[in-house]
Amino acid sequence: MQETHPVRPWEIASVLLALVITLGLAMLWVLNDKGPLLEHSGRSIQDSILLWRRLATGLSFVPDDYPPLSSLVSAVFYSIWGPSRLVALVSQFVFLVPYLAGTWWIGRELGGRAGGMLTLLAAAGNPWMSLHLHGYYLEVGTTSLVALALALLLASRGGRKPAPTLALGVVVGLGMLSKWSWWLFPGPGLLWPLVLAWKAGPKERRMGGAALACLVFTPLMVLVACPEASRGFPWLPYGLCLVAWSLLGTLAMRSWRRAGWSPAAGIALSWGLAFLVSAWWYFLSAGELQTKAAGDAGQGVAVGVCLARLLATLSTCTWAAPLWFALGSLAAIRIRELRVPTLLAWSGLALFLGFYALWQVPPGPRYALPATVLVLTLSFSWLGRFPRCAFLTGLLLLVVGWLQVGSWTLQTPCVSWAAGPELAQNRWLLRLSPPRPSGPPMGVTAERILAELEGTGESEITSILLPEGRLDPDSLLLESILRGREIDIYHVLDPDPTRPVRTSLLLLIGEAPPSSPWLADFHQVETWEASGWGTWSLYRRTAPDMGQPTGSPGLAPPPGADRSRLPSGE
Repeated sequence: MQETHPVRPWEIASVLLALVITLGLAMLWVLNDKGPLLEHSGRSIQDSILLWRRLATGLSFVPDDYPPLSSLVSAVFYSIWGPSRLVALVSQFVFLVPYLAGTWWIGRELGGRAGGMLTLLAAAGNPWMSLHLHGYYLEVGTTSLVALALALLLASRGGRKPAPTLALGVVVGLGMLSKWSWWLFPGPGLLWPLVLAWKAGPKERRMGGAALACLVFTPLMVLVACPEASRGFPWLPYGLCLVAWSLLGTLAMRSWRRAGWSPAAGIALSWGLAFLVSAWWYFLSAGELQTKAAGDAGQGVAVGVCLARLLATLSTCTWAAPLWFALGSLAAIRIRELRVPTLLAWSGLALFLGFYALWQVPPGPRYALPATVLVLTLSFSWLGRFPRCAFLTGLLLLVVGWLQVGSWTLQTPCVSWAAGPELAQNRWLLRLSPPRPSGPPMGVTAERILAELEGTGESEITSILLPEGRLDPDSLLLESILRGREIDIYHVLDPDPTRPVRTSLLLLIGEAPPSSPWLADFHQVETWEASGWGTWSLYRRTAPDMGQPTGSPGLAPPPGADRSRLPSGE
């Protein structure tokens, strides 16, 4: 790694300028985009509003299948400006601060001041981050905390410096509160201090081994806590882990006072801090997490297809990313000081890709967003060691980054891009598409659904997405909760005509054949059409006694499946 030099005022000014420009472009996008929310964003915003309401009325957290960090950040904004789509999306801009600061520091550690500027420009011009900023995705927070964690890991020199090592522990805890998959990306890097402790001697080795034992013991106790978590907070397994980490922290503090700071003491204290910050939520939600894991795993996605889709998303992080990534990896192998960071970055990419492929999770491109931090690091930080190359590359990133992130303001024609409908390609340059058309009238549709549900005692509808239809109807969840009513949606793809619909209301997206058996007991209430988005038709059951009650077999997902997410069509 590069020898640390004092931070100059112009470096701070550059980071702030990049932050302001990125915030401005993101705000312009949100204000000009009148189309429906991006896929899954409606449900996530609904969850954040529900958590804010619970906390505002003095209620505590409840088990959930997603960690609460993004919702907690949004809750602060709701408390000031009230809940709305705009406030929810703007609240995610907070994560730009650790994202840009973290990538800047990573580049600075690996390539000096010039390397820091290059990674900063590449991160600010990352169209994949800009795309997800105008939706509401947990991966935005996950990405920012991956960048900050890797920056602190390098600043700590693998746990050799106390202040960044302890700060790393807090960031690890916050990262685990952003999304459980956070650990996949910096995971191998977090074991670097453990390797240094193992080489230091018998005492360091014992303390490092104890820290590793506590790390393995904690998820085992989370599994043990699943039955108890369904009845209330599992105090016994949580207390056992708390005692183990407390004893380890006490031993680490004594070792620090007597023999000085060491990577072993650092890893014990930082992992203990991470446990204190995040473990309470995982014990609280142990049962929900077990159900979600069973629903997400093994959904039949071919491993080769999964790897191809996930690798394709990495190429959208910046212009000609595969070329830069290959050059950076080759250069880092030849530069001795960069070999360890390069190994850690490659290990994080391999762990992430391997886990999702073997687990056979539908490969939504948003899952790969945190991996772009590793790609940017390997692609550009090394160039800071070569002043002329750094200067020319910086000019290129300035131009290309502006064209990528600000391209929607130019309204230039682009062809569709396979990685996602909001990304387009003009020859060799990936660009963000202009703001989408307004789409179906979400507010009017939500009001009609709520009117039909009034007095029925029901709070759920079935949504059938046919091949001709487009758009995730989760935006209706946000529109409904903003009108004072919480609803749920059962998503169905390719409906089985032999199984009846389980709810009284059916939202059909696309054109259904007139003889569809599952429409026999329904009459059409209203239809909405929007050019390019397909037809939306609302149906009500003609004779309620002919259908099956809620909870019976029907078109809803099977037990244990994730009802809240459509298989990715990105």
